[in-house]
Amino acid sequence: MSYSRWITSIWYTYWSASSEETTYKLPTKKLKYNQAFTICDFPSYDITYSELMTKDINTILQEVKEVYKDKNPNEDELFELSEYLMRFIDDVDDHFKWHNFFRYEWYYPIRNKLRK
Repeated sequence: MSYSRWITSIWYTYWSASSEETTYKLPTKKLKYNQAFTICDFPSYDITYSELMTKDINTILQEVKEVYKDKNPNEDELFELSEYLMRFIDDVDDHFKWHNFFRYEWYYPIRNKLRK
């Protein structure tokens, strides 16, 4: 899921699935905490849900500011990024609720395969 694709922004951010993805997985804490938020740029910046839960948002924004110092993000742009980070956390929490997880990870994939 992209958080800033269709707007004018210095950020292009998205939810990047964990590298341990398999078909028909279970909503484990390990899987949830390995979900990643990515800033697509050079260099890219990835932070997992787990890191977001343990680090202070200001520390994360400071890291991003350091990584992208050539872009010189201002306070408004950093605030915008913090909103994307919060939406990512909300989206992961919502996705990993049992009923949503099985709908998106089991029901829709099976239904779509049957339709083909």
